[in-house]
Amino acid sequence: MKVRKGKLSMRARTLMSIGLFALLVGSSISIIPIVLTQEGPVFIEEMVEMRDGVRLYTRIYLPDPSTSPQPYPAILYRTPYGIGTPDEQPTVWPSEVFNGYAYVTQDTRGRFYSEGVDRFFYDDGLDGYDTIEWIAAQGWCNGKVGMWGYSAPGITTFLAAGENPPHLEAIIPLASSGNVMNDLTFVGGAFRGDALIWGLGQTLWGLSDVPNGHLETVVPQAQQELIPQYLEDVDGVLRIPPYAGHRGNNKPE
Repeated sequence: MKVRKGKLSMRARTLMSIGLFALLVGSSISIIPIVLTQEGPVFIEEMVEMRDGVRLYTRIYLPDPSTSPQPYPAILYRTPYGIGTPDEQPTVWPSEVFNGYAYVTQDTRGRFYSEGVDRFFYDDGLDGYDTIEWIAAQGWCNGKVGMWGYSAPGITTFLAAGENPPHLEAIIPLASSGNVMNDLTFVGGAFRGDALIWGLGQTLWGLSDVPNGHLETVVPQAQQELIPQYLEDVDGVLRIPPYAGHRGNNKPE
C-alpha cells in the first residue's frame, strides 16, 4: 500500500469554489486540480485480492483528515478503460473527496495493471462484490458504499449490484445495461454484428501485461513477441488507429 497526501493551492481553492458553484446551478465539474504537499487529501494505491487470489489495481482518494475525519462513505468506479499508472502521483482529485466521500477506482480483471484474464464482463459481478466488501471493511470507510459508471463502467455497476453485496447502498449506472445479451448483442432478438466488432476493438486496448495479467497468462511465452504485430493487424481490420502500446494507454476515444 502506498499513501500520499496533497494540499490545495490557492488556484485550486478558487477552482473548487467555482466547481461548487457550478454544482449549485446544475453543472458538473468532476475533478479539481491540486498541488501535492504534506497536507490535504490522501492518495492510496492497493492491489485488492479477489476470492480466487487475482489482484486488481486500485486507486483510493480520501478527504483531508484534518477537515473531514474518518470514516467516510465510499464511491466505487470500476472500469476496463484504465485508471492511471502505478506510482504515478495524481495531478487532479475527484471532487467527491471535497464533499466528504472516499473515491475508489479500479482496473477490471485483465485490464491495464490488474492481474487475471479479461473475459469481457464475465467476472465483474463477483469482482465488484468482493471489491465493495473489501472497501466496507477498511478503517477509512463507514461501511456504506455506492457505485456508479457510464457505458462499460455502468455495466460493471449493474453486474456488481446483481450479486447483492451487503454493503452496497446505491448505484448510478448511465448509458449502460445489466443485460448485455438483450440490450447490446441481440437487440430485439436479432444479432448485432457491430456489437461484436465493438467488443473486439474495445477489448484489444488495455489488455494487461503485468505478471499474472491477461497477456502473460493467455499467450504462450514464445508468441508474446508477436503480440504488437497481431494487434496492428486486427486494428487494420477494425479500422481503428494503429497499435501504440498494448497496455491500451493510447486507446481510441
